[in-house]
Amino acid sequence: METLRLDLHIHTTYSIDGRSKPEDYVRAAKAKGFDGLAITDHDAVGGIKRAEEEGDRLGVLVIPGIEVSTVQGHIIVLGTRELFPSRTPAIEVVEMAKSAGGTMVVAHPYRSYTGVGEEVTFSLDPRIIEIYNGHTGERANRMAGDLARKLSCSMTGGSDAHHSRELGNAYTQVDSEPDVENILDALLRGRSRAVLEEVAPPVFE
Repeated sequence: METLRLDLHIHTTYSIDGRSKPEDYVRAAKAKGFDGLAITDHDAVGGIKRAEEEGDRLGVLVIPGIEVSTVQGHIIVLGTRELFPSRTPAIEVVEMAKSAGGTMVVAHPYRSYTGVGEEVTFSLDPRIIEIYNGHTGERANRMAGDLARKLSCSMTGGSDAHHSRELGNAYTQVDSEPDVENILDALLRGRSRAVLEEVAPPVFE
């Protein structure tokens, strides 16, 4: 078992607001000494294969995933290549994710407009909450951590990068063998620690 450094929240050019190609993120992960990253584009999965091909070349693990825009806010599903319908109630997305074998993460629950909020988070009965998000303010991140502890959830961090330079602003340390199945199992079992390096303004170039 190893302690892996993983950025579990990344947006490529397959997201409407992504600025960097999937390959760029893999190269950035390699350059910054990360073991892997999750591709979690907004309601899109097209960038996963391109990232995996570059990951195979450079020895960087790529975890397939998606960030789904539910009616109430954003939910990340890791370990899937499936599309989920956007603007669907969050509880329905969670059930579809379970059927597809995906692992659900409540992303930035207290962020204005795109967080699902506390009441919905309770209703989803989550096992993993993102407590450090690289584009979310200190107060909202702190509240996410308090909620995760209250619900006895595992905790993750992710940069929410929209440009490859932002990779690693927040990330997750996971005690696991370096493969997707074992990493997801480790997350569910609480063998993870969230790390926040900095909250960065978005990069638009």
